Amino acid sequence: MRYTLFLYIAICCSLPSFAQQKQVRSSIRSGNRYYHQENLKKAESEYRKAYEIDSMNTQVLYNLGTDMLMQRDLAQASKMLARAAESDKAKNKLKGQK
Repeated sequence: MRYTLFLYIAICCSLPSFAQQKQVRSSIRSGNRYYHQENLKKAESEYRKAYEIDSMNTQVLYNLGTDMLMQRDLAQASKMLARAAESDKAKNKLKGQK
């Protein structure tokens, strides 16, 4: 009985996280489409939506930094790209870990 209750609580608590990650991925994809169409302001808007949900996501930080670089906002670009490089996920990729 305890195991079932624990499992139920764990599943219920993780559902919002899955929904948030789905929204992050969706915003990144939309931003990428705008970026490749050279619509940098709309790309920035999509990346910022993802950033509001997950400000530690390496891909969001990198994409937003790159977009800001293309818009010549060097201060913001530098800030975002530095945070992307410093993230644990990026460090693990450099070490060859997943």
